[in-house]
Amino acid sequence: MRLSLFLLLSACSLFSISCRKGELPESNYFSRVQVTNIDFPNAPDVDVRFEAKTLGTIAASKYETFNLNAGQGRLKIYKANTDTLLADTLVTLTKNTQQSFRFGYSEEFGFKGFVYAGAPISQDTVAFQILNNLGDYYKTYSIDLHICVFNFDTGNPDETGYVINDFMKTRLSPNTIRLPYAAADGTPYYYLGRLYDRATGTFIVLPSGSDYFLFLQEYGGAYYIYNVHDDAGDVSSSTIYL
Repeated sequence: MRLSLFLLLSACSLFSISCRKGELPESNYFSRVQVTNIDFPNAPDVDVRFEAKTLGTIAASKYETFNLNAGQGRLKIYKANTDTLLADTLVTLTKNTQQSFRFGYSEEFGFKGFVYAGAPISQDTVAFQILNNLGDYYKTYSIDLHICVFNFDTGNPDETGYVINDFMKTRLSPNTIRLPYAAADGTPYYYLGRLYDRATGTFIVLPSGSDYFLFLQEYGGAYYIYNVHDDAGDVSSSTIYL
């Protein structure tokens, strides 16, 4: 009886060990990465690499999906057939999941890098990033950009809580701003930008006489990049549609 019990326990132990040996290590679980090359004018073809491994080439307006082992590393975008690095980001790849990345390159708008990729945007929301194309007029300023909303009752801008600190050191704001598209009665909100001079502690009055500029009204349920630029100090914005 004792011999039979010993043999049974030994068999169970061997079975358990063999199962553990048969399990795939974490590094062998696949994760999927989808990369889109946004269709900007004259956008180049790009090579996608994960660390030192080349994954493939993506033409403008196209996307590709790649299988990678779970783990952590840098996803890199190069100008096709060159060693010219255009953008990179640290990613953590988890098993049985897919992550999406959108890369944009535009000489016209003066930027290159990853832009928003995430959950769908509902129709009652606007989502955007800010591209800084302010010229020499503001180069000597230390500025925070405040995102405000126009208050129809008071006629003044109200804070939304979104502030991009050290705006003159920022090319493309790293975080996506999500705000309501309209009030409860359906009236669209108008969002404004104000340049806060950190040296004086006041908002900068533009040559036009106003201390704010308008972000163009767009539709809800979509994502944009607002290109902020100036003409001899008068600031305005234009919309890059994604």
